[in-house]
Amino acid sequence: MSEGNELIDMEEILEIMDNDLELINECFQDFMNEYPQMLKNIQNAILSGDAKGLDSHAHKLKGSLRYLAASKTADIASKLEYKGKTGELEGTESILETLSESCEKLKVFMNAYKS
Repeated sequence: MSEGNELIDMEEILEIMDNDLELINECFQDFMNEYPQMLKNIQNAILSGDAKGLDSHAHKLKGSLRYLAASKTADIASKLEYKGKTGELEGTESILETLSESCEKLKVFMNAYKS
């Protein structure tokens, strides 16, 4: 699980969740259920040129990722949030692709963590 240390800071999440492994598993499951729609919302905002929507949806995903101690992935979401805040949508598609790939890696880690 060494990759988990890159994706999720296990010490931090254990501290955030008061060493409650059941709660961590529940939060992982919630994230895996919710992130595809969150990414879709971000994609739709980008495609429709909705900077405010991009800011809002990226902010929500970033918050979820920070709560799960997935700071590297949260930093990617933060870049999209900033693009939305500034209204500069150029380059957002490639950032979204990177974010999506990172979320998929998180999903693999979270599924492995459960078992």
